[in-house]
Amino acid sequence: MTKWISKNAAVLAALLLFTACQSRPPVTETTTTPATAAAAATPPARCASEVRALFDVGSGSTKVQMARVDICTGRVLIALGGDQIRVDYKDALERVADNRLGGGIMDEGVQAIKNLKERAEAAGAKRFMGIATAALRSARNSQELLDRIKRETGITVRIISQEDEASLGFDAAARVTGRPAEQIAVWDIGGGSQQLTVRDEKGKALMYQGQFASVAFKNYVITRIQKKDLHAKTTPNPMKVDEITKAREFAKLFASQRVPPEIRQRLRSSNVTLVGIGGVLARSIKEQVPVGPNGAITLEQINAILPKRAGLNDKKIGGAFASTDVTNLALVAGFMDALGATSYQPAPTTVMDALWSDKNLWP
Repeated sequence: MTKWISKNAAVLAALLLFTACQSRPPVTETTTTPATAAAAATPPARCASEVRALFDVGSGSTKVQMARVDICTGRVLIALGGDQIRVDYKDALERVADNRLGGGIMDEGVQAIKNLKERAEAAGAKRFMGIATAALRSARNSQELLDRIKRETGITVRIISQEDEASLGFDAAARVTGRPAEQIAVWDIGGGSQQLTVRDEKGKALMYQGQFASVAFKNYVITRIQKKDLHAKTTPNPMKVDEITKAREFAKLFASQRVPPEIRQRLRSSNVTLVGIGGVLARSIKEQVPVGPNGAITLEQINAILPKRAGLNDKKIGGAFASTDVTNLALVAGFMDALGATSYQPAPTTVMDALWSDKNLWP
């Protein structure tokens, strides 16, 4: 009996061993190196962030914006605000015959960037880049100024084309409004240029690129309507009611002759919203005209405000840009009338907001 149990136990053990070997998954030989072991022990890398400062050397002011940005994607994690200092590059160019920036305005411009850089550093900025627009596009010696800025502040400033300025402004406005590109028209008026851009369903852009902007229009009023010497008078204020009317009518005539009819036709479409960005439409007009409950500024409101601004000097108007505030109202009202636009939506964005993720600007 003992022998039978012993014999069968041995058979059973052999059977169990065979079954286990058949059901066991095949063994794959692996080689573990120090590198693979470290990779396995290390969690997936997360992108770091940094505080960047972006400068905009515009025609009438130099601006800076700061933001904490995801290094991998360029996405803004936290907007840290900005500041601006008035620097009248465009005005300086319009008062000389050779279209060259003088030493005085260059000194002023470089100092403005130094001051703004200090404020950016106080906000934690570690990287700095800049763009320049209309005034430096036209100045014959703009490279001299860019070299000085680089040498004295360490900041590289690149001049962008007006077409790029229009495209970037459109992208920034589309992002902040959240509307499809074919349902907005983006209007940007600065000190030295203005852009009006629409896109169709396929993304094809149609642009109006003009040089008759805030400063040029103000100087037109001084020299052509008020018949004053631009070297003797730097502001049109205080303006008379008839001067304001003439300024508005000239802006209307100018726009009707220069803005392509295809753009005006798109603006008359019921599903297209006119979005205003930049210093004139999103700041100057907005500070003078109360925004309606739907966030829009109407042509009717601007027309009602205009005569009330007659007789005001720069001090009564107030602010660093008082010399252009009243003429800005006339310029915008005239253009809106010619465009058939009854209102526009001011948007709190600028060209700079489309540049945080630009790999060419932030290599």
